Amino acid sequence: MKNLGIIVSILIAVGACVSAFTYNQKSAKSQGYLDKERYLRMTAEEEINVLQEKVTSLESDLDRSQKKIKGIQAKIEQLTAINTDLKSRLDKAAQIKENLESKLKELQQLTGGSIMVPVSVMDGL
Repeated sequence: MKNLGIIVSILIAVGACVSAFTYNQKSAKSQGYLDKERYLRMTAEEEINVLQEKVTSLESDLDRSQKKIKGIQAKIEQLTAINTDLKSRLDKAAQIKENLESKLKELQQLTGGSIMVPVSVMDGL
């Protein structure tokens, strides 16, 4: 009986060692998964921080670009107003030229063509 107790004790001890080894393997594997997940989470957080900085930088660039666009639009409006004014002045000058030419022709007809207008004056009108 004594031998049977020793054999049972040895079997229990071997079983306990196998169980301890198995649980140790599972624990090591679980610790490896946990370490990988922590690493992935840390790298993801770092990438998020980098991307947030890029977004902030891009928003700042966008604001600057929008300010430049507004400035350019203001210049375009100013130039458009200037062009409109110049066109109006040019139209008025052309109308005045036509009026002067017609009055000059009337005057020449009234005087019988004795008024001589230099060619340079007529070209400049």
